Amino acid sequence: MRAALALLFAALLVSAAPLAAQAGRIAGRVVNAQGEGVASAQVNVAGTQARVSTDVEGRYTLAGVPQGTHSVTVTALSYSPKTVTGVAVAEGRTAELNVSLAPAALMLTGVTVTAQAERGSTGALLSERRNSASVVDAIGAEQMSQTPDGDAAAVVRRVPGVSVVDGRFVYVRGLGERYGNTTLNGAALPSPIPDRKAVPLDIIPTALLESVITAKTYSPDQPGDYAGGLVQIETKAAPTERVFRLSSGMGWTQGETGSAALGYPAGNLLGFGGAMDLPAGLPRDAEVNGLPADAGTRERVVSGIAGPHWGPVGGTLPANGSLGVSFGDEVDALGKPLGLMGTFSWASGASQPADRAERFFGVTGGAPERQTDLSSTATARETTVGALLNGGIRLSDTGRVTATLVYNHLAEAEARSLSGFYANRGPFLDQTRLRYVENTMANAQLRGQHLLPFGDATLRWRLPFSFSRRYEPGTRTTVYASPEEGGARLFQDVSESGQILHQDLEDRGWNPGVDLKLPANFLGSGATLSLGGAADVRDRTVYARRIRVRPIVALGNDDAALAPNDLFAAGNFGDQPGQLTLDEATFAGDNYDSDFSVFAGYLMADFQLLPRLRVAGGARVEQASIATQAVNRLNRVEGALPRAELENVDLLPGINLTYELTPDMNLRAAASRTVARPQFRELAPYLYVDYFGGAVVVGNPYLRRTSIINTDLRWEWFLGTGSVLAASAFHKRFDDPIEPLALVLGTNPAQTYANGDRAELYGTELEARTNLGRLLPALQEFSVNANLTLVHSQTSVGQTVIYRFDDPLTPDTVSASSRARPLFGQSPYVVNAGLTWDGQRSGTTATVLFNRFGRRLDAFGGLALPDVYEEGRTQLDLTVEQRLPRGFEMKLSATRLLGQEVRYTQSFPNGDTVTTRQYDLGRAISLSLSWEPGR
Repeated sequence: MRAALALLFAALLVSAAPLAAQAGRIAGRVVNAQGEGVASAQVNVAGTQARVSTDVEGRYTLAGVPQGTHSVTVTALSYSPKTVTGVAVAEGRTAELNVSLAPAALMLTGVTVTAQAERGSTGALLSERRNSASVVDAIGAEQMSQTPDGDAAAVVRRVPGVSVVDGRFVYVRGLGERYGNTTLNGAALPSPIPDRKAVPLDIIPTALLESVITAKTYSPDQPGDYAGGLVQIETKAAPTERVFRLSSGMGWTQGETGSAALGYPAGNLLGFGGAMDLPAGLPRDAEVNGLPADAGTRERVVSGIAGPHWGPVGGTLPANGSLGVSFGDEVDALGKPLGLMGTFSWASGASQPADRAERFFGVTGGAPERQTDLSSTATARETTVGALLNGGIRLSDTGRVTATLVYNHLAEAEARSLSGFYANRGPFLDQTRLRYVENTMANAQLRGQHLLPFGDATLRWRLPFSFSRRYEPGTRTTVYASPEEGGARLFQDVSESGQILHQDLEDRGWNPGVDLKLPANFLGSGATLSLGGAADVRDRTVYARRIRVRPIVALGNDDAALAPNDLFAAGNFGDQPGQLTLDEATFAGDNYDSDFSVFAGYLMADFQLLPRLRVAGGARVEQASIATQAVNRLNRVEGALPRAELENVDLLPGINLTYELTPDMNLRAAASRTVARPQFRELAPYLYVDYFGGAVVVGNPYLRRTSIINTDLRWEWFLGTGSVLAASAFHKRFDDPIEPLALVLGTNPAQTYANGDRAELYGTELEARTNLGRLLPALQEFSVNANLTLVHSQTSVGQTVIYRFDDPLTPDTVSASSRARPLFGQSPYVVNAGLTWDGQRSGTTATVLFNRFGRRLDAFGGLALPDVYEEGRTQLDLTVEQRLPRGFEMKLSATRLLGQEVRYTQSFPNGDTVTTRQYDLGRAISLSLSWEPGR
């Protein structure tokens, strides 16, 4: 992979030679009122011989167009002709022109307009939104460039009603990731996170993105397992002219960059291959009980496990950095136009949030009782590598095939030290943890679109394969304790101390699909009948080990007081009392295989019921199966563990109505039924723990899938290019909602998952996006984008059943409080606002962005425990871009200008409110420089 990336980079540099002077081109797409491509349309330039037909997607390229300003005429059967004037073509360059045609039945005469649009621009995406059959919101490459956002997660939080949790997981309309879904170029993405559905969008750099479209209402031609929104990520397409771009940047964080930090001895510049993997001499298919007898094998195992890689080392926090290169062109391939696009991006960042704390409280007489109170220092270093290869060839006017490969790799190295009060041990302890995790996502797609030889029918197909991996080679944890505060801390021979956790999780997914669109005639007007099928088949394999390094007999105080890297030195391992040995500590449920499949078929129609009323509706049938089975990969004697399974067949109808109040104003209404399914680990009755003193998590095999009824209403007014006013109202009813449940098992904090009886959510969204020159001509260079979402939800969790780890075949019933509360992760409000100044003469663009979300539920309380809430917070960002001569551009970004404290709280019956977790994110600034020759 590294060699391939190096060769790609070198090839791009060689290919970036300046173009010789030549005639220009005009390229773009011809679409109808619904935003669909118009095939076989004739495009010609007045006064020249330049003439071409559009392909099956409505795309075209006019070559050999002389330099100057031209008029372009587009004609197509059953559509009124359109002439676009003022199309400027520069020598050796491509002018991009997208044209929308009106049906001839509605407009018998041709029209002449002066218009120009481009893919990824705000205007183009608003036009797509206006013509969409369902309720959607979108952000394109143009708007992304005006923000400091470096990844898809940061981009999506600018969408109305969207907030991002933990910097990577998307919540739409306040609903958790369970009620959302994500596709990449139309294909479903598996998540590399063991117990979460959501794809961590921070691993997808913005450099790869063309647009992010969030569908707020369901359509039967889309997957049916979402309620909040479907995030549709589209990667950059091949350009119609040569494009080359280089970029580089540096970033600093207040109070962090350059300061003393905990170090982690693993990783490299590209974030591939960390240290501290399991030693080669350790058996992978058998338990470890002591050191190997063979001297050579023992030496290899001890050298791979012993220090100095047990405790954090000293260091300083480096500055953040980024590099990127993009190249694209359209070439001739055996007489066919072949578009090629390649993008490579690399970014490295480091953080050490201040004032970090982890606390857990029990309850006595309605008052909080402190169980855990730990202060924490955690240093994290992240390295992201992203690559995109995209190629599309126009086989004929009736066929086009595109191949896309997207690769993203995120490596996270963390060194953490926890110290403080822990009631069950010590009661004062110190804990250290070194963790290195690689998250990888790869997606390969071959897709095509063809105009069939009968009735202008269109066939679309896709053959995607996706792969995701979470590789945690050897997380190492130690626990020291003292009976009194300030006393000598001694090594503790307990389950999470001296432990090495190795985990390798792989997800493979296939998501083929086919869609057929048939022109039809309904009540004398044009209509489209769509039908198709899809499969989403995934399998997951997990190989995990927990290995304890522990003393053969209890250590004396002098040895137990040694620092981790000294205690676990190679010379301290052996077979004698006072020395260290190895024990297998792998849980019975750590290793498991899971299968997930959804087979679906749909039928829907899109037609004009009345001259101004558009109807798009139909139904989808999904047959879903989920299964998780613990696997004995170590060939040890153990009792059988239960298999968790869930199967459902669901009919999912949906209808979207669009009434055209005026040519610029729509009123939309939608109703649908969708579902939400539990994830692999949520079903599995197997136990796992994040850190010593942290919550024990166990799945619930009795979970049922959630059924959701959705209704939406939206009014939208398109005021011109880049301007819109919109107001929406929505209501959702959930049967059997799945929610996390906080418990106490013995004296340990725990969490499981449970079905509530019913939940309801309703809310409204308000959006305004316009150029302020509409209000005052002097403000022509200013534009504003603001949206507000208000949401209210209510649910309750009654009795649930979980598996106890000490007797996995016997169910145990735990009752939760039945008080009403909001849905998990749902904010009562989300506010986004942005003000942009575009100085055309100076080449300067400045944008101020504001984001605020309200207090949201993080975990339900079980028994007498109160719920845990994440407190609301505000973020203010500033971006300034300056165009420079010779194709250079400089970008300055400042984020979290108001500071940002992250805080989680619980409110007890006696009126006390306690903080369970907190940390402070500092202000950050970054500076980047890009070069695009010929711009």
